[in-house]
Amino acid sequence: MEKLRIELIRDKVIGLRPVYTERGNATEVLLSDGEVKLDYRGIKTVKAALARNYAVDLQAQRKAIEREFNRKAVVPFYLEDRVFIPLKMRQALTENDLVYGFVDVSYVTDIREEDKRRCRVFLCNGMSIEVLSSINTALNSKHIGNKVSAGLQVKVQDDTAEKQVARSVYKLVRSFSEILNRLERIEEQIAEDGGKY
Repeated sequence: MEKLRIELIRDKVIGLRPVYTERGNATEVLLSDGEVKLDYRGIKTVKAALARNYAVDLQAQRKAIEREFNRKAVVPFYLEDRVFIPLKMRQALTENDLVYGFVDVSYVTDIREEDKRRCRVFLCNGMSIEVLSSINTALNSKHIGNKVSAGLQVKVQDDTAEKQVARSVYKLVRSFSEILNRLERIEEQIAEDGGKY
């Protein structure tokens, strides 16, 4: 697996998976084309670096999602219109090890149960991920991710409508300003001609 910093491939990232390497905690970065890259930083650092590249305040975003869904557990995060859902992807070796990874919900095509505490998440690019939780937990995470995504789509539409109104108002103000300028020029011309109109 090739080592690469996430900032260089940010738009292709569809998943982050915490892994153990000979150096300790690292993060597998799943890409839209099916490639997997290795970033030797822990998942928390990689997630923060990715968010920084999009100028996203993850802490404020997390609080808003917790309020919206009345949920204190691990919650999704989003970058522009991409929503990443949390899924348990490994067993912790020590107390402080993070076990949750994240997957872009729009890439999830299916979730299948493997046993009571394990399921597999299938992605539209042909990849699949083993998840160490029940299928109900994974489906619930996907459900919340879809709700966050739907909320973002509404926001984008609202922003677009606001921008259209703002453009229309700007055009009207500009037209009105041009008319006033013409009237002022006509008024000046009349004054120069001694008011003979």
